[in-house]
Amino acid sequence: MQVTFWGTRGSIPSPGFQTARYGGNTACVQVATAAGTQLILDCGTGARLLGEHLVAEMPEGLKGHILLSHTHWDHIQGFPFFAPVFHEGFEFTVHAPAGGERSLSEALAGQMQYTYFPVNLEQLEARIECVDLQEGDFSVEEVRVRAHYLNHPGLTLGYRLECGGATIVYATDHEPFGPRLYPHNVVAGGTDQMLHEGDRSHAQFVAGADLLIHDAQYTAEEYESKRNWGHSPVEYAVALAVAAGVKRLVLFHHDPSHDDIFLARLEFEALMLAHSWGANLEVLMAREGQRLDLPELARPVRATRPLRPPYTAAPQSARILIIGNNVLVRDGLIGALRHDGHTLIMAHDGVEGLDLATSIFPDLILLDLETSDTDGLAVVRALRAETDPRVRDVAVVLLTASEDEGEISSGFAAGANDYIHKPVTPAQLRTRVRTWLERLAASKSE
Repeated sequence: MQVTFWGTRGSIPSPGFQTARYGGNTACVQVATAAGTQLILDCGTGARLLGEHLVAEMPEGLKGHILLSHTHWDHIQGFPFFAPVFHEGFEFTVHAPAGGERSLSEALAGQMQYTYFPVNLEQLEARIECVDLQEGDFSVEEVRVRAHYLNHPGLTLGYRLECGGATIVYATDHEPFGPRLYPHNVVAGGTDQMLHEGDRSHAQFVAGADLLIHDAQYTAEEYESKRNWGHSPVEYAVALAVAAGVKRLVLFHHDPSHDDIFLARLEFEALMLAHSWGANLEVLMAREGQRLDLPELARPVRATRPLRPPYTAAPQSARILIIGNNVLVRDGLIGALRHDGHTLIMAHDGVEGLDLATSIFPDLILLDLETSDTDGLAVVRALRAETDPRVRDVAVVLLTASEDEGEISSGFAAGANDYIHKPVTPAQLRTRVRTWLERLAASKSE
């Protein structure tokens, strides 16, 4: 597989002489297989240059596939300027995570409304098919794709591409799940030592990749003031790659304020950090125009039919049980979720919460651990001890302001599905809830 970077920047384009080396266009990566299959990862402003290249190289057209991590503007704003969509003979299947406020076609069409752009989606000459995705495996020609939810304020998917024995993972717009990756006494450990189940799951998703393209927008110092913004510090990306046995790491989604001098220094420091941990990891800073080759060691098997898990939409009005007696926290949760169509049920303490859980059978429980009346972990253990699967298997998300390592480990050991650290932003909460509801819907369809 051949990987070409056409856009490497995050958040907003930042062209100029200070960003000429690493690039100022927003996210767009091309993956071409030995058999000629074309995959495009995100469609930021870098897609304009890629489009011109494709039209020049393949004027008769092609059938390609666009895998969008999500539909935030910096990842789709190049689509209206992607030249192939204005030419007959080109066909594109566009994949993106389902479950947002708008369908994929509505999101793409929104930025091409007459108010913003002179050509609307229906006027394009190319054939465009939109596919809604959730977590799972599917095939794109001879490429096996695994989609995996990331941690971002908006439903976002990472993609693991496997073809001919080579593996590429694209995981941008993601941040750590826990306040720390490891306990304080661990500098660089294995995946089993990670504090948060979400980080362990993410490490398993990227494990053993020949090439990992990972969000690394911030330094560790910058990240402290930008938690919940949905992006990773460089140190996290390096530690993750080392623990997961990745062979080559490309740091991606550069902050608009980071110029070429800053990024060059950051690239060197990231490489030295990996070496200080004894890892034989190649570390590169993504650069526009950069091309990387991954040999396909085995003959890939082309799928005789598309393999795609059927999309099962999450319930539009899920029953969410909120347990906690902190009025400010409770009002914040209600304010964040009230416009999403959910039925929100309140319980002031664990005893009331357990009674409600066994009578209304909620789809999801949000449990504030700083409730004063009941041991929150005892509530989780009681739920998991129930015989009725409608209670025993309910997804439980814990909210806490504590960074105590023992509490976090105990919570997951008790049976919690997730931890969210307070203060939580409305966008982060809505996305995390939606992620679990999408997973619930997928598990029920299996």
